[in-house]
This record gives sequence, C-alpha cells and structure tokens, in this order.
Amino acid sequence: MKLYVFVALTLLIVSCGKISNDIDLSPNPGKIIAFEIAKELFFKLAKEKQLYVCEYGGGGKKPIGLIHCGLNYYKPIEIEEARELLVTTTNQLLHAFNEDVRIHPYLSTYPFKPENVQIRIFLYNADGSLCAKEKLHAISNLRGRLDYMNECPDKRWLQKVLVETFEEAEAKLKAPMQQAI
Repeated sequence: MKLYVFVALTLLIVSCGKISNDIDLSPNPGKIIAFEIAKELFFKLAKEKQLYVCEYGGGGKKPIGLIHCGLNYYKPIEIEEARELLVTTTNQLLHAFNEDVRIHPYLSTYPFKPENVQIRIFLYNADGSLCAKEKLHAISNLRGRLDYMNECPDKRWLQKVLVETFEEAEAKLKAPMQQAI
C-alpha cells in the first residue's frame, strides 16, 4: 500500500512539474484587447438594458474563436421581450468586436457571427429572488441557438420551453416592423 501511495504521489508531482513548465504566462494582447472591448460593452448594457455582467471569458487559446458572457437581469419577462433582449445583446457584442480593428488580428474568423458568441442571461425578480417556476429563469444564445428556459417541475434543473436559431429570432423581431410599413 505504501508503495502504491509513493508511486501515485511521485507521478502527480512529476506531471504537475511538467504542466507548470508548459504554461505560457506571457500577456496575451488579444485577450487584453478583448477584455477592454467587453468591459466597455458591459457598462453600456448595464446603463441601457439593466443587464449586469456576472461572468466573462473567451474560448480557445490563440486566436479567439468565442466570446462568452453571463448577465443578470432583474425583471421577469415573457418570450417576446427575452427574444429582443438576446438579439439586441448579441448584435451589440458582435458590433463591438467587429468594429474594433485592434482585435481583428486575434479573432479566429472575421467578422464574428452569432456562432462565435455564448450569452447566458439569468432572470430574477426585482428584489433578486427567483422568478415564479412558470416564468422564464434563463435565456441564452449558444453559438447561434437561442434557448428559453424555465424551472422543471422537480426543481432539479431548467427545461427548455422554446429553441430557435438566431436568424429565426431576428426575423420574428423584424416581421412586425415590416407589417407596419
């Protein structure tokens, strides 16, 4: 038994030493620029849409292939308003990254598209409590697929009540405007 523990610890120490030697701790200019762009966007979303950032990151190493953010929204909403919030937030994020020429060399594809975005919006009541179980609890754009979720009856996780593509959602938002013309 002692031999087994010794071998396991030795392997762990050796492998950890190897991993730490392979880590690149030099600053990544692309990630620094992406953070600056995102920070400015998050201030704008808080001011204009009352969306408050709770998580942020990017997928991939170099180049940047995905931008992820999580936001909190303190107002129960229905699917129509949720759709508008997701489409608007996605378009603002895409615009911010596609218009800033400093980030272009660090993007895996230019222009960034809805498939390069992960946005999760967590919905709460104005006092910060959870929404009623029949109301939406979270909405997301996961690489161009929009999910609208509420609480499962067994309260163990969320269930999708609607799934649509980003293009379908955008078309539904434009349809009432075209009818008004």
